[in-house]
Amino acid sequence: MEDPFAWQENAPCKGVDLAYFFRDQKPKDGGVRGNYRTICKECPVKSFCLEFALLYNLQGVWGGLSEKRRNTKYYKDLQEMLIEDAIESGVYIKELRV
Repeated sequence: MEDPFAWQENAPCKGVDLAYFFRDQKPKDGGVRGNYRTICKECPVKSFCLEFALLYNLQGVWGGLSEKRRNTKYYKDLQEMLIEDAIESGVYIKELRV
C-alpha cells in the first residue's frame, strides 16, 4: 500500500507554525497569526493536500481551503467519490491518525 503521507515531504508548510492552519492554535511566538494563503498559494502539492483532507474529513485548512469552504455541495460530492474510489482500490485507511 502506498504511503498516504508521502506528498507531505514536498509541502512548503512542513514545519510551519500550526496557527496558520488551525484556528484553535495560538501562534508559537505569541505574535499575530500568519495567513495560510501566503503558503498555500504556490504550493506544488495543494491538490494532494485537499484530496487528503476530503478523504479523511480533516479539520483546519488543507489544500488552501478552510473547513467552511470545503463544506459545500461540490466538495461534499467530491469527498464521496474520493472515499468510494479509495475503498475500492484498497488504499483507504479507516483509522487514520493525523
